[in-house]
Amino acid sequence: MARLRRLASFANPVFFKTQALHFSIHGIPRLISCTRIEQGYLPIPRGCLDEELDPMSENQIEVQIDDKRESGTKLRKNQQVPLFLAQGYWLMNLLL
Repeated sequence: MARLRRLASFANPVFFKTQALHFSIHGIPRLISCTRIEQGYLPIPRGCLDEELDPMSENQIEVQIDDKRESGTKLRKNQQVPLFLAQGYWLMNLLL
């Protein structure tokens, strides 16, 4: 279980920046985990699926996948979405 959780974790840049400046790192996690155990299940980020399944298949462990993604709302092709002021500013700079 710990190995699976480690695959869905990444280094916390704030921790290492604070450590390099020789400030206290008390209360700052070294790793940020993108998964948690909920009601006996281990939900993982979509991008980690292949990495998670490889060790399972190597050890002949059967995996049940229950896809809980939400379908979301589709946008029409030409639908105009209002931008925040800063977004409009950066968009204009990109297009020029």
